[in-house]
Amino acid sequence: MGFLDKARRQLDTPANRQRLTQLRGRVADTVAKNETKIGQGLDKAAAAVDQRTKGKHHARISQGVAGAKKGVSYLGRKPSSADGGPGTTDGSTGGTR
Repeated sequence: MGFLDKARRQLDTPANRQRLTQLRGRVADTVAKNETKIGQGLDKAAAAVDQRTKGKHHARISQGVAGAKKGVSYLGRKPSSADGGPGTTDGSTGGTR
């Protein structure tokens, strides 16, 4: 058993799971409230990088921003009480990994 396995076993308690669920809820609330601002910040950063690279990597930058916005949207969803995962209306967990 490795170091990380031991650490996970020690930290994986019901109290810690409850704290993590509460924290995830607070993060989801904050991200949901500020999703527009976060998206604007991503767009502004992308424009700056695109300008610095003189448009050479525009497609990659756009792809990265789209992925980041998708991740922000995912973070903005409330965890469901059943599994601690992101809450969705259709019962799915929202995406594959």
